[in-house]
Amino acid sequence: MVANDIKPGREEIYRLKEMLEKDGVPFDWKESARVSHLSYPTMGKKRVCSVIQGTGTYGGDVGRLEIMGLLTEKEMALDRVCGWLTAEDVHGRIMAHFKSAEEKK
Repeated sequence: MVANDIKPGREEIYRLKEMLEKDGVPFDWKESARVSHLSYPTMGKKRVCSVIQGTGTYGGDVGRLEIMGLLTEKEMALDRVCGWLTAEDVHGRIMAHFKSAEEKK
């Protein structure tokens, strides 16, 4: 990815995208003027985790990610989404799920 392709203020979701691409994890990617959206998994399967970054997202104004899905029990008790996460935080959650799903095949 060329640095010029990264929308300002969305560097963290691009870092996550690159990590998942490197690990061979499937996902969908969409962008709008307002947000970048990464959806895991893809290929018509039920979405497990939705990751967004941009205008109006929890933590987007400080360069962090917001997710729905793959929440801890504590996070689920507080809200349906969790914000202010780093690419590493979200990557760890997705990889744990991905590896678990691969082992069940």
